[in-house]
Amino acid sequence: MKKEKVFIVANVGLIVISLMLASNLIGIEFPAAGKAAYVLDAEEPVCVVQSSVGINEVDLGRCCLSARQQVTCERDVMQHEDTTLTQSCYTATSAKYRLNSKAYNYCTLQAYW
Repeated sequence: MKKEKVFIVANVGLIVISLMLASNLIGIEFPAAGKAAYVLDAEEPVCVVQSSVGINEVDLGRCCLSARQQVTCERDVMQHEDTTLTQSCYTATSAKYRLNSKAYNYCTLQAYW
């Protein structure tokens, strides 16, 4: 009786895997978990540059590229206007690029990240 249950569970698992492989062969793509997290996040992407001059909001594309060029990216929570910025990318001598979670998820989905 137990052997039959084991074979049924194994067969169902193999069927699911074979369906996923067949759909991949046909060209159907399943969304990655990172893309799903980006889509489900309802806030607007925000990126600011914090330097000795002050804090300035920058274009998201430019921000992603500049933030990627920094040595360190770490979790560092900061409140800016009505947005919580959760990531900070910087080098020892440069300005800090601060991103909220939506902007950081967007940047990590880019090919150059």
